[in-house]
Amino acid sequence: MVGLSEAFGDFLIPEPVRPILFIAGGSGITPILSQLKTMAIQGFRAPVTLLYFVRDHNHAIAGEHLEDLAASMICSR
Repeated sequence: MVGLSEAFGDFLIPEPVRPILFIAGGSGITPILSQLKTMAIQGFRAPVTLLYFVRDHNHAIAGEHLEDLAASMICSR
């Protein structure tokens, strides 16, 4: 069981590189999207998992961009 609360703290890319899990709902994807872009540019080498919950596909923010990022991060490994 995992407890969740509001986001807090600093949003930093882990150093040293290690596996990371992002959990977001709705507009909470915004800071994560920024981190994912940076990680893709930097060639982040650890596994990245994103659990993004929305009401339905139409409510996904930047869904196509997330799919493009996923493809680029998988291809860069």
